[in-house]
Amino acid sequence: MCKSTLMTALFTSLLLWGAVSYASSVLALNYEKEYGAYILPLVVGKGAKSIDFVIDTGSANLMVVGTKQTCPTCKAVITKQRYHPDPKQKVKAKTAKIHYMHGGGQFSQYHEAVELQNGMHVEAQSLGSYTQGEALSNILGLAYQSIAVPKGQAGRTLFDALNAKYSLDDTFALSLCGPGKQSQLFLGKPRLTSKLTSVATLPVVVKGEYALQLEAITVGGKTVVSYQNDNVTNLAVIDSGTTNKMVLTQAKQQQIQDSLRSHYQAQDKKTQIPAAFWQGDNCVAKTLIKRELLPAVSFVFAGNKGKRVSLPLPSTNYVTNSGCPQGMLKFAFSGVKSHPPERRHPNVHNKPKSESVLSAVIGTPLLEHYFVEFTKESPAQIKFYPSLCDKKHEGRGGRIAEVKRRIQ
Repeated sequence: MCKSTLMTALFTSLLLWGAVSYASSVLALNYEKEYGAYILPLVVGKGAKSIDFVIDTGSANLMVVGTKQTCPTCKAVITKQRYHPDPKQKVKAKTAKIHYMHGGGQFSQYHEAVELQNGMHVEAQSLGSYTQGEALSNILGLAYQSIAVPKGQAGRTLFDALNAKYSLDDTFALSLCGPGKQSQLFLGKPRLTSKLTSVATLPVVVKGEYALQLEAITVGGKTVVSYQNDNVTNLAVIDSGTTNKMVLTQAKQQQIQDSLRSHYQAQDKKTQIPAAFWQGDNCVAKTLIKRELLPAVSFVFAGNKGKRVSLPLPSTNYVTNSGCPQGMLKFAFSGVKSHPPERRHPNVHNKPKSESVLSAVIGTPLLEHYFVEFTKESPAQIKFYPSLCDKKHEGRGGRIAEVKRRIQ
């Protein structure tokens, strides 16, 4: 074999090796303006066109909206492409149901080949295709398999299948940047974190959704909401599928709202922010709000070894344009009558005798302020780093360049 042929073969083999074992693969995410969702295109089915999926750390299923023939009553939002199964496909389950915060319905279960932008693929991935329902989207669930539907029959999650095939160290990371900047999903532990100083490392205390133990919420450094209770562990789920909002009970949201109003009025006694703004989910003209007058709101979590860890969120993140028309803003804290939704978990990691209750769903406003690394096992934890949105960093191209240097 001539030298040039040998070098070509060596380069090709190293690239193939790199596709399986490099530290992380970086996938571009698209930002959907109307709902503030983050979208990853996937090819579902051999020879098929790509379908957009909302990335969701609060669920575990891979869900698609069926065709108008298989799902004539389905109403799709956010992602509008529909799944066309191969006529030869055998339906695995016909009566399963799934519900999300904004919609859901009945679905049939299939096995399909799934391919990512970077060439990673799974040959027979379990997915659900809706046959009825409203407010439906194509969803890529990144949470634990234990909450996949139907329980015990859903098969491996897409991430777990990729992790088993490509050795991703049970880790993925999100750099969510909002409109106008490139957002990214990292599969595997990002190499760049070796050069970053983490803001916080928090243990996942319930492995279903990514649930952290929430102890308090502060406004301007003062505790406004306290969750400390010896009999109940209060949980906050970190959920990329809850877009442009953070959901608390109405009573807790009111406490935060009252504190922020007081801070604002102490500095500007003339301007009256519309009452509808403070209810959350209502967009108002940005000329009515001076965000610089509002203090940081911080979530205080239980860290390792009983240490309390505070994650501050500036007003530019909790008073957001996400999901609003241009020139308008909304208050990202939303309130519901009971715990959102009412769920109790008998087993909390590191607290085997403690009962827990879901007290908050923390969505994209927090994720957009940090670079967030999720590790599912050994140990189960979430690491928060300073945002990458204003920084350049090395992706897959950097790995290929490294392979070329080794060959030379």
